[in-house]
Amino acid sequence: MRRLLWMLLLFVPFSTMAANRLATADSPYLRMHAGNPVDWYPWGDEAFEKARREGKPVFLSIGYSSCYWCRVAEETLYRDPRIAARMNAGFINVKLDREQRPDLDRLYMNATRLLGGSGGWPNNLFLTPERKPFFAGSYFPPADDDFGRPGFTTVLTRIEKSWRMRRAEAEARADSVAQAMRRQPTVGAVPPAPTFLLRQTARQELLRRVDTERGGLKKSGGSVKFPQVPELDLLLGDAKGAAAVRQTLDAMALSALRDHLGGGFHRYTIDPGWNQPHFEKMLYDNAQLLRLFATTGNNGLHRTAARETADFLLRELQDHAGGFYASLDAVSNGREGAYYLWNEEEIRATLGKRADRFLAVYRLVPLSGHQDDPAEELAGPRAALRLHATQRADDRKLSMQVAGLAPARAELLRQRASRPRPARDDKIIVAWNGLAIEALAVAGAKLREPRLIDAARKAANRLWRDAWEPANGRLRQAIFEGRPQGDGFLEDYALFGLGLLAVGQRERAIVLADAMLARFGRTDGGLAETVHAAELFAPAPESGDGPYPAGTSAAYRLLDRLAQDAPRLRARADKLLASIAPLVASAPDRWPALLASLPDKAALPVADPSAGSAGVVMATARWQGGRLVVTLDIAQGWHVNANPASFDYLIPTLLEFSGAAPLTVHYPKAVRFRAAFAKTELNVYSGTVIIEAQFGEGARPERAALRVQACSSEVCLPPADLRVLTTR
Repeated sequence: MRRLLWMLLLFVPFSTMAANRLATADSPYLRMHAGNPVDWYPWGDEAFEKARREGKPVFLSIGYSSCYWCRVAEETLYRDPRIAARMNAGFINVKLDREQRPDLDRLYMNATRLLGGSGGWPNNLFLTPERKPFFAGSYFPPADDDFGRPGFTTVLTRIEKSWRMRRAEAEARADSVAQAMRRQPTVGAVPPAPTFLLRQTARQELLRRVDTERGGLKKSGGSVKFPQVPELDLLLGDAKGAAAVRQTLDAMALSALRDHLGGGFHRYTIDPGWNQPHFEKMLYDNAQLLRLFATTGNNGLHRTAARETADFLLRELQDHAGGFYASLDAVSNGREGAYYLWNEEEIRATLGKRADRFLAVYRLVPLSGHQDDPAEELAGPRAALRLHATQRADDRKLSMQVAGLAPARAELLRQRASRPRPARDDKIIVAWNGLAIEALAVAGAKLREPRLIDAARKAANRLWRDAWEPANGRLRQAIFEGRPQGDGFLEDYALFGLGLLAVGQRERAIVLADAMLARFGRTDGGLAETVHAAELFAPAPESGDGPYPAGTSAAYRLLDRLAQDAPRLRARADKLLASIAPLVASAPDRWPALLASLPDKAALPVADPSAGSAGVVMATARWQGGRLVVTLDIAQGWHVNANPASFDYLIPTLLEFSGAAPLTVHYPKAVRFRAAFAKTELNVYSGTVIIEAQFGEGARPERAALRVQACSSEVCLPPADLRVLTTR
């Protein structure tokens, strides 16, 4: 019976279904639901006003075109007339493409976690007419299943009954979620942190997550493996991290995550050994991996992976007018991965006598399948391709074998092209194109491939022509079917600006940066991520870098690079950094892209005056050949008294020891400063300064402390003794 139901669902032609409001939507994901009997609304005031008038809750379903479980939900839930009838009777139903509204996606994903959900897409929430969520989950099976999950009809019945009989309780819960999300995260007292220390802290945390056996970074609470390029970029900064990155590149180049026939990489694997892919292909993943393999890969197999990824982008995702589409679906012919999978008989039928040689280098990895995917019953066994090697991708013999099999792989690719192809999401998203433009420009130079640089310039020119509106200084969020759509977000401005820089279009990048500052600037020097704040029941959370750099991280990098030739942007970059610094200092591993872009000598200007001088000054030390070298980092807007101090009543900066006395202590030259409380200029230190103490042969102190008193232009804080050395 189950198989018969699935066959009927899979082959019901959309032409027999009446189109709903989504038929004219500017999103392939929304149009996927245009033939559903569900009375879908796109996100907007119309849906919520109707919910208020009729006193109904709103069912909000957030997903995207290449999401596997989103497609399963569309087939198993929203095509079912009985389920649709329940949805239409009890709810106002809203469908949202997360790629069009990343601010709403972050906001409601955060709400789902607060409500006890684990996250993931589709993200399904039940809202009050005021857009506040009171219940959330991900994919619901059509009926209660053997794993204890309630079916969607059960969920609808419970929510409808609860809303009708205990609406006040649902609204109270929604209010409590909204209040929790409106509270700004509490960040404790954090002294100014030198960049190198924050990077070291973040790298140490990331190194603890490195899978030393199979490469990559482990995800908390699961075996899923993602590329996680921003984290890999940060790890490149030291020897251990660079070794972990090389191992990860080896693992991905060899694995089933990589498409060994058509180039590029799938989104992730559900196992730690990189053997069980989820088969969607995202532009942002492949753009960043192209750059990483091209610039960091140190062997022939890495360079081949880079070139084939570039070929995939140009062949499968490039628009003829310039620019790149968002993604390829995971599903074709009703089954996830069907386009990419093989069995030995198919390979032998295609390659003939060459099959033995091919299968000596490549192997087939059987897939475990999905318990909730009845389509598995309809397909014969298939497997993903990967290379036999499991450890070193720098083996010259392996690289030669792979190169020698290029004709065989091309033949298999031609055979594969005759299969039903995965759907493509044809949105040209500006932020993701910024990543692709930069990656192609960098890879083109590194690999000496001018065609890649040409494609990057073509994309940049297309976006500037069609997505930038000079008359009102506005960047659009995407181009779809030749038309610009949506208001750009901070990430669109910043990542496209970095792409413009990569192809030498600096003047355009400055214009875009100025528009970004005007459009998103906040009074505290930070930048908002969206212009749609009025639609949000709470601020969209600043949660750090995700699968690609956050808008704030990319904006700082853009402003910092432009400030080299446009000094007026230096202050704006510094203010942006100061606004985000407390969050970065409290959880540096969440901001790998930002930390990777900061200069080593910088200090995050985090200050907590309530902690006295210790709240705005940090001291670190190293022992170097009989010398103690103390580095003093002072928060922006503060200074400490020099040694000697200008007046007897001022406390000088003083290095004190126990256990051994130094031969000499060298204090740096002071700078002159005029404070509001002093009639004359004072001798002070500010920013980053170095104090050195020289000891005799064999002498070394047990303890050292630095006495400081920090002042601003108007007030002085209580002095503090900062411990800088403990040897016993």
